Amino acid sequence: MGRATEYPILIITKTASGAITRKRFVKSEGAQATVAGERVQGVSRDGAADGAPVPVTIMGTALVTAGQPVQAYQKVMTAADGKVIPAQKGKFIAGEAQSAGGAGEDIEVLLQIGSLAAGATTTTTTSSTTTTTTAP
Repeated sequence: MGRATEYPILIITKTASGAITRKRFVKSEGAQATVAGERVQGVSRDGAADGAPVPVTIMGTALVTAGQPVQAYQKVMTAADGKVIPAQKGKFIAGEAQSAGGAGEDIEVLLQIGSLAAGATTTTTTSSTTTTTTAP
């Protein structure tokens, strides 16, 4: 297998909320992902201690450490430790693997942050309406 590459398009700087490990999914509040399949904002480019700045790729492709074997072109999500794993029904999709890899290997992921996997349901409430959406 060749070496995985990445092509970030947009990198932002977040303030770490808790320790963050390099190449892990990060939530919008600056914390490393801690729940499998939760909504994430991007991928950490470096590790960071609590309160330190951390660069986060939010658009393009990023290298993410795999928590389980992942196949190329498979939809993926975050594991409870911020690693990448195959997407599961009813969870948020973080992207699509562009390379295959086993647990502990870095794989290239095309970020597609916030997509819902099949069967996921979200509810949005405004002051006058409630909308429920189920992904196909």
